[in-house]
Amino acid sequence: MRRASDMHDLEKFLDQLATRQATINIVEVGANDGRINDPIYSFVMNHKETTCVLLIEPQAELIPFLQENYKEHRSVTIFNGAKGAA
Repeated sequence: MRRASDMHDLEKFLDQLATRQATINIVEVGANDGRINDPIYSFVMNHKETTCVLLIEPQAELIPFLQENYKEHRSVTIFNGAKGAA
């Protein structure tokens, strides 16, 4: 379970990184719907012009939600797949 302090630490880290880099590339594995309990959503949407995002989600039924939630972002790639034992 994610603690509130963990979320604060991640947001603080990303904000500091944003002051140092022109573009931030972020990969999220298990993106789910891209919004509920998502540790990067607020940051990414507040930094649309300076983030490039790869969202990986193995559950095909969640892809339309990801597409809707990130439709306003200029640089998002959504990948429906997973890596595991065959």
